[in-house]
Amino acid sequence: MTAAAAKKERDPNERFEVQAPSREVIEEALAKYAGEKVTICCKLPNGLTLRLFRAVEVRQPVMGGGTTMVVEHHEDVTRGRVHIRGNAHYMHLAPRSLIVAGYAQTPGVDKGFWEAWKLQNATLPALTEGLIFAAKNADTAHGMSEDRKDIVSNLHPLIPDRDARRPRPLNAALSPVQTAEKD
Repeated sequence: MTAAAAKKERDPNERFEVQAPSREVIEEALAKYAGEKVTICCKLPNGLTLRLFRAVEVRQPVMGGGTTMVVEHHEDVTRGRVHIRGNAHYMHLAPRSLIVAGYAQTPGVDKGFWEAWKLQNATLPALTEGLIFAAKNADTAHGMSEDRKDIVSNLHPLIPDRDARRPRPLNAALSPVQTAEKD
């Protein structure tokens, strides 16, 4: 094995750190799309609260006395929070937002905030897998949701007949899982 190949292999116990975008990059994204609005589509049942963070250098005590400077990420409270609606709702009540192909739509989100949040959360699985995305308007969001209807979050209720997550009998002598019959 060459030295370059050894460097590429990562030890599973090693800490994995993602380089956060700089404050300038975040400010540029916020300014570039100032005033524009997008519709966010989310397939997570409970939705998501989007927050922006900023890097802050703080003193941290070390063993043996003294302090050291470390970088911590604190919420940027001046930017506020944005709650993205999820697709879950009470059984006998109508959903609080429009749901298309399993995606709950949250209209009117500031595009600059969305782009800055995407930069900070570029490796978030929900974002990379297509469970959360933005569209210019409601019509575009409807079409994009329909195109992505086959994406599964694995957070939906269990469907006994055709769900791959359902328990299976350990041996052939046991009966399979069945739904109860109503009287």
